[in-house]
Amino acid sequence: MGDKTKKITAKTVIGTILLTFLFAFVFFVLGLVFSMIVTTEHVDVSTGLKFRITSWNTCKIASVGNCTDTEIEIPENILFFKVTEIGGAAFSDVDGLKKVVIPETVTKVEVSAFRDSADLEEVVLPSGLTEISDSMFFGCKSLENIDIPETVTVIGWYAFSGTGITEINIGKNIKEIKAYAFSNCDLLTEVEIPDTVEVLGGAFSGCDNLKSIIVGEGIKEIPSGLLTLTENLETIVFPGSIEYISNDAIHKYGTFSCEITYLGTLEEWCEIPKGESWCVNIVIRCTDGAILNYGNVITE
Repeated sequence: MGDKTKKITAKTVIGTILLTFLFAFVFFVLGLVFSMIVTTEHVDVSTGLKFRITSWNTCKIASVGNCTDTEIEIPENILFFKVTEIGGAAFSDVDGLKKVVIPETVTKVEVSAFRDSADLEEVVLPSGLTEISDSMFFGCKSLENIDIPETVTVIGWYAFSGTGITEINIGKNIKEIKAYAFSNCDLLTEVEIPDTVEVLGGAFSGCDNLKSIIVGEGIKEIPSGLLTLTENLETIVFPGSIEYISNDAIHKYGTFSCEITYLGTLEEWCEIPKGESWCVNIVIRCTDGAILNYGNVITE
């Protein structure tokens, strides 16, 4: 009886060990297969777009693939996978592409997604997007207008640099505009930064036709390279909330001068620390009626 029990116990242990190794081997193989699937680009037969699987039920658009359409409407689902991302440079440098509609399922568009697609005129962004990523539309010369979803909180480096943007609507939920976000936008003429923006980079340098810029009360620091002083610049408004003005805040070329309206008193303006060469040829008009003209105080 005892020997029989020992034999049964030994068989059970051996069986358990073999079963454990079998399960481990199966999971290893499945993991290897899934890894190969995830790192491989697949083609959507209905659109020609290339995609990558990112989880058991999601995927992201990897590139334009075989699609030659001038207008592309990205599907919400490819096979059994929900499209949740647009990959980096997925639609970059694509000739002839004029319009892209991104589905509501997408919550992330990676860097340089549409970079240098010079013919692109329209992109419909999903309402759940939280960031306009770095260089997303860099060099899209035909892109003149775009509706930024209210869910967006950050506009990245070079996001709209070199585009044909003529006007921008900076939403109430945007907290940060990074450096060069709208640099070299030659058709941009007016900018109003709402009070909700708290961090501002040198976003508007090289916008040679800019006529007006109003900086909101949320800004504490005027950054280096905020804008370029040209003959077209007529209106600059700085808030009373400013605590520092960086060196070379306003790029100067030629002999152009301009006037800044400061929403504070002369005394408050003079107390603001400023970079050594933050700008020259500037007239400051304060709300107490004082005028600072190239360092000489004049009162109206």
